[in-house]
Amino acid sequence: MNEFAQQSLSLVLRSQAAHPDQALATALAERVAAIILPALARLEERVSRVDSRVHELVPRRGLTDSTKQRHAAVVLQLGRRCPCCGLVNVVDEDGGVLDGAEFDHHWSRERNGFEDTWLLCAQCHRDVTTRRIDRTQEFAAYQRRTLVVEARGQGVLELNG
Repeated sequence: MNEFAQQSLSLVLRSQAAHPDQALATALAERVAAIILPALARLEERVSRVDSRVHELVPRRGLTDSTKQRHAAVVLQLGRRCPCCGLVNVVDEDGGVLDGAEFDHHWSRERNGFEDTWLLCAQCHRDVTTRRIDRTQEFAAYQRRTLVVEARGQGVLELNG
């Protein structure tokens, strides 16, 4: 355990035993934040630099027209909204991709298959691309729903409603 961790632990233990008030907890939280937040900022900067290097080394493979059309058709059947946030329409009533909607390579830049990509609103695409938000669960749910939608379209399933 480093010196800061030892001091912090000692401070917490003393404060719990002698002064179970909020002031000490607040002071400790401020001290921890003063050290951790700058370290996190440095780490984010390093990750960003590594990301940019990866983008230079790994070419982005564009989606084929058929993959784009397939996503648009699925999203149309799912209600036209972004499968990530569910707030913004990304296709029109005819299944055309709306301005501002963007295709995202969920797993990596070089994987451009239907099962590796999805159609998002601009805000979700920005959040996912910058890794501000992890949308792996939403992506997996979208991929599961595509199986149902496509099976229904091929007459494999009969779903009510």
